[in-house]
Amino acid sequence: MAGDLTNMQKQYRADIDGLRAIAVLSVVIHHMSDTFLPGGFVGVDIFFVISGFLITSQIYGEIKVGVFSIRSFYKRRINRIVPALAAMIFICLFVGIFLLSPADMVRLTSSASLSLIGVSNFYFWKEYGNYFAADSSEAILLHTWSLGVEEQFYFIWPVFLLLLIRLISRNLLYILMAVVLISFLVSEYAVGRFASASYYLLPTRFFELMIGGV
Repeated sequence: MAGDLTNMQKQYRADIDGLRAIAVLSVVIHHMSDTFLPGGFVGVDIFFVISGFLITSQIYGEIKVGVFSIRSFYKRRINRIVPALAAMIFICLFVGIFLLSPADMVRLTSSASLSLIGVSNFYFWKEYGNYFAADSSEAILLHTWSLGVEEQFYFIWPVFLLLLIRLISRNLLYILMAVVLISFLVSEYAVGRFASASYYLLPTRFFELMIGGV
Protein backbone atom coordinates (compact mmCIF):
# COMPACT_ATOMS: atom_id res chain seq x y z
CA MET A 1 0.00 0.00 0.00
CA ALA A 2 2.88 2.35 0.68
CA GLY A 3 4.06 1.81 -2.88
CA ASP A 4 0.62 2.73 -4.22
CA LEU A 5 0.70 5.89 -2.16
CA THR A 6 4.15 6.83 -3.45
CA ASN A 7 3.02 6.34 -7.05
CA MET A 8 -0.09 8.42 -6.41
CA GLN A 9 1.94 11.27 -4.93
CA LYS A 10 4.41 11.24 -7.83
CA GLN A 11 1.75 11.45 -10.54
CA TYR A 12 2.31 14.59 -12.59
CA ARG A 13 -0.83 16.57 -13.32
CA ALA A 14 -0.32 18.71 -16.40
CA ASP A 15 -3.87 20.05 -16.06
CA ILE A 16 -3.13 21.33 -12.55
CA ASP A 17 0.03 23.06 -13.76
CA GLY A 18 -2.00 24.56 -16.58
CA LEU A 19 -4.51 25.98 -14.14
CA ARG A 20 -1.66 27.33 -12.02
CA ALA A 21 -0.19 29.06 -15.08
CA ILE A 22 -3.54 30.66 -15.87
CA ALA A 23 -3.93 31.80 -12.27
CA VAL A 24 -0.42 33.25 -12.06
CA LEU A 25 -0.67 35.07 -15.37
CA SER A 26 -4.07 36.54 -14.56
CA VAL A 27 -2.84 37.93 -11.23
CA VAL A 28 0.41 39.28 -12.70
CA ILE A 29 -1.37 40.96 -15.62
CA HIS A 30 -3.98 42.43 -13.27
CA HIS A 31 -1.30 43.94 -11.04
CA MET A 32 0.61 45.35 -14.01
CA SER A 33 -2.51 47.30 -14.92
CA ASP A 34 -6.05 46.50 -13.86
CA THR A 35 -7.30 47.83 -17.19
CA PHE A 36 -5.62 44.93 -19.01
CA LEU A 37 -7.48 42.27 -17.06
CA PRO A 38 -9.92 43.81 -14.55
CA GLY A 39 -10.96 40.44 -13.10
CA GLY A 40 -7.46 39.00 -12.96
CA PHE A 41 -7.56 38.73 -9.18
CA VAL A 42 -9.77 35.67 -9.64
CA GLY A 43 -6.49 33.81 -10.08
CA VAL A 44 -6.22 33.79 -6.29
CA ASP A 45 -9.56 31.98 -6.07
CA ILE A 46 -8.30 29.43 -8.59
CA PHE A 47 -5.24 28.87 -6.41
CA PHE A 48 -7.42 28.27 -3.36
CA VAL A 49 -9.41 25.59 -5.19
CA ILE A 50 -6.21 23.95 -6.47
CA SER A 51 -4.69 24.03 -3.00
CA GLY A 52 -7.78 22.45 -1.44
CA PHE A 53 -7.72 19.69 -4.06
CA LEU A 54 -4.02 18.86 -3.71
CA ILE A 55 -3.92 18.95 0.08
CA THR A 56 -7.10 16.90 0.47
CA SER A 57 -5.90 14.34 -2.08
CA GLN A 58 -2.66 13.93 -0.16
CA ILE A 59 -4.26 13.70 3.28
CA TYR A 60 -7.08 11.42 2.16
CA GLY A 61 -4.70 9.06 0.33
CA GLU A 62 -2.42 8.76 3.35
CA ILE A 63 -5.30 8.21 5.76
CA LYS A 64 -6.79 5.46 3.59
CA VAL A 65 -3.54 3.48 3.55
CA GLY A 66 -2.85 4.15 7.23
CA VAL A 67 0.31 6.24 6.96
CA PHE A 68 -0.99 9.73 7.67
CA SER A 69 0.87 11.71 10.31
CA ILE A 70 -0.09 15.24 11.32
CA ARG A 71 3.51 15.88 12.33
CA SER A 72 4.83 14.77 8.94
CA PHE A 73 2.17 16.79 7.16
CA TYR A 74 3.12 20.01 8.93
CA LYS A 75 6.80 19.28 8.42
CA ARG A 76 6.26 18.96 4.66
CA ARG A 77 4.26 22.19 4.58
CA ILE A 78 6.97 24.06 6.49
CA ASN A 79 9.73 22.69 4.27
CA ARG A 80 7.80 23.66 1.15
CA ILE A 81 6.71 27.16 2.20
CA VAL A 82 9.12 28.67 4.70
CA PRO A 83 12.48 28.65 2.81
CA ALA A 84 11.10 30.49 -0.23
CA LEU A 85 8.99 32.79 1.94
CA ALA A 86 11.92 33.65 4.22
CA ALA A 87 14.18 34.38 1.23
CA MET A 88 11.59 36.67 -0.35
CA ILE A 89 11.03 38.51 2.96
CA PHE A 90 14.77 38.93 3.53
CA ILE A 91 15.21 40.50 0.09
CA CYS A 92 12.27 42.85 0.68
CA LEU A 93 13.65 43.93 4.06
CA PHE A 94 17.12 44.46 2.64
CA VAL A 95 15.86 46.60 -0.24
CA GLY A 96 13.48 48.41 2.11
CA ILE A 97 16.38 49.65 4.23
CA PHE A 98 17.53 51.76 1.28
CA LEU A 99 14.21 52.75 -0.27
CA LEU A 100 11.61 53.11 2.48
CA SER A 101 10.93 55.80 5.04
CA PRO A 102 11.28 54.80 8.71
CA ALA A 103 7.48 54.61 9.09
CA ASP A 104 7.10 52.38 6.03
CA MET A 105 10.00 50.23 7.21
CA VAL A 106 8.21 49.65 10.51
CA ARG A 107 5.10 48.53 8.64
CA LEU A 108 7.16 46.26 6.40
CA THR A 109 8.89 44.69 9.39
CA SER A 110 5.55 44.09 11.12
CA SER A 111 4.04 42.47 8.06
CA ALA A 112 7.20 40.41 7.48
CA SER A 113 7.18 38.91 10.98
CA LEU A 114 3.46 38.11 10.74
CA SER A 115 3.88 36.62 7.27
CA LEU A 116 6.39 34.12 8.64
CA ILE A 117 3.82 32.78 11.12
CA GLY A 118 0.96 32.77 8.62
CA VAL A 119 -1.25 35.56 9.96
CA SER A 120 -0.38 38.52 7.76
CA ASN A 121 -3.93 38.51 6.39
CA PHE A 122 -5.15 39.77 9.78
CA TYR A 123 -2.52 42.52 9.74
CA PHE A 124 -3.40 43.77 6.26
CA TRP A 125 -7.11 43.68 7.05
CA LYS A 126 -6.62 45.83 10.14
CA GLU A 127 -3.90 48.08 8.74
CA TYR A 128 -5.24 48.77 5.23
CA GLY A 129 -8.83 47.60 5.18
CA ASN A 130 -9.94 47.36 1.57
CA TYR A 131 -7.43 45.39 -0.52
CA PHE A 132 -8.01 47.78 -3.40
CA ALA A 133 -7.56 50.94 -1.32
CA ALA A 134 -4.99 53.38 -2.67
CA ASP A 135 -2.53 53.04 0.22
CA SER A 136 -2.58 49.23 0.09
CA SER A 137 -0.37 49.41 -3.00
CA GLU A 138 2.40 50.57 -0.66
CA ALA A 139 2.29 47.28 1.27
CA ILE A 140 5.19 45.32 -0.22
CA LEU A 141 4.11 42.01 1.30
CA LEU A 142 0.40 42.45 0.71
CA HIS A 143 0.35 39.35 -1.50
CA THR A 144 1.15 37.15 1.52
CA TRP A 145 -2.43 37.54 2.78
CA SER A 146 -3.50 34.62 0.60
CA LEU A 147 -0.66 32.48 1.92
CA GLY A 148 -1.91 33.25 5.42
CA VAL A 149 -5.36 31.97 4.47
CA GLU A 150 -3.87 28.76 3.09
CA GLU A 151 -1.63 28.18 6.11
CA GLN A 152 -4.59 28.60 8.46
CA PHE A 153 -6.53 26.11 6.35
CA TYR A 154 -3.61 23.66 6.60
CA PHE A 155 -3.74 24.00 10.37
CA ILE A 156 -7.45 23.16 10.63
CA TRP A 157 -8.21 20.87 7.71
CA PRO A 158 -6.07 17.76 8.41
CA VAL A 159 -7.50 17.34 11.90
CA PHE A 160 -11.07 17.97 10.72
CA LEU A 161 -10.77 15.54 7.79
CA LEU A 162 -9.12 12.88 9.93
CA LEU A 163 -11.95 13.04 12.46
CA LEU A 164 -14.60 12.88 9.74
CA ILE A 165 -13.05 9.84 8.08
CA ARG A 166 -12.72 7.97 11.36
CA LEU A 167 -16.18 8.81 12.64
CA ILE A 168 -18.44 8.98 9.59
CA SER A 169 -16.49 7.88 6.53
CA ARG A 170 -19.54 6.34 4.83
CA ASN A 171 -21.23 9.71 4.29
CA LEU A 172 -18.04 11.75 3.97
CA LEU A 173 -18.75 13.27 0.56
CA TYR A 174 -22.24 14.43 1.54
CA ILE A 175 -20.94 15.99 4.73
CA LEU A 176 -18.18 17.83 2.86
CA MET A 177 -20.71 19.10 0.33
CA ALA A 178 -22.86 20.36 3.19
CA VAL A 179 -19.83 22.13 4.68
CA VAL A 180 -19.17 23.77 1.31
CA LEU A 181 -22.76 24.99 1.10
CA ILE A 182 -22.81 26.34 4.65
CA SER A 183 -19.43 28.02 4.17
CA PHE A 184 -20.61 29.58 0.91
CA LEU A 185 -23.74 30.97 2.55
CA VAL A 186 -21.67 32.39 5.41
CA SER A 187 -19.38 34.04 2.87
CA GLU A 188 -22.27 35.51 0.91
CA TYR A 189 -23.80 36.90 4.10
CA ALA A 190 -20.51 38.37 5.33
CA VAL A 191 -19.49 39.97 2.02
CA GLY A 192 -22.46 42.32 2.18
CA ARG A 193 -21.75 43.34 5.77
CA PHE A 194 -18.01 42.93 6.40
CA ALA A 195 -16.53 43.28 2.94
CA SER A 196 -12.88 43.88 3.93
CA ALA A 197 -12.79 41.11 6.53
CA SER A 198 -14.47 38.76 4.07
CA TYR A 199 -11.75 39.38 1.52
CA TYR A 200 -8.84 38.62 3.84
CA LEU A 201 -10.01 36.00 6.31
CA LEU A 202 -10.35 32.22 6.18
CA PRO A 203 -14.00 31.74 7.27
CA THR A 204 -15.29 33.48 4.14
CA ARG A 205 -12.67 31.85 1.90
CA PHE A 206 -13.12 28.38 3.33
CA PHE A 207 -15.66 27.27 0.74
CA GLU A 208 -13.15 27.85 -2.10
CA LEU A 209 -10.57 25.54 -0.57
CA MET A 210 -13.38 23.11 0.27
CA ILE A 211 -14.58 22.98 -3.35
CA GLY A 212 -11.15 21.62 -4.23
CA GLY A 213 -11.37 19.23 -1.31
CA VAL A 214 -14.71 17.82 -2.46
